[in-house]
Amino acid sequence: MNNMEQFANSSSNTALFAGIGIITAIAWWKLFSKARYAGILAIIPVVNLAVASKIVFDSYWYTLLFAVPVVNVVYAAVLNYKMMKYFECSTLLAVLAIFFPFFLLFPAFGSNEYHGPAMNV
Repeated sequence: MNNMEQFANSSSNTALFAGIGIITAIAWWKLFSKARYAGILAIIPVVNLAVASKIVFDSYWYTLLFAVPVVNVVYAAVLNYKMMKYFECSTLLAVLAIFFPFFLLFPAFGSNEYHGPAMNV
């Protein structure tokens, strides 16, 4: 593999992951707004994880699980799954959102409402 092929592969991977990040940020912005939090919090690193933990588990302390190797991957999957369930999504859509973040756009831009533990914010 020559240098141009390596550059092309790394550029396309970077674009792919940047696109996924942007889609996730847009979806979280709308989901945070539906859960009565400021949408701008979705684009602030670490704060977005804290607010997502508050929305799903009604506690900011769960954010610390992201600092533990291996546990952070499991916690991210559980966080995504439970967030989708609290926004009235089916189990299939919630599981798909774990692996494909663009599925977060369905409850974000749909008529879904938040029914989670942090409703009395």
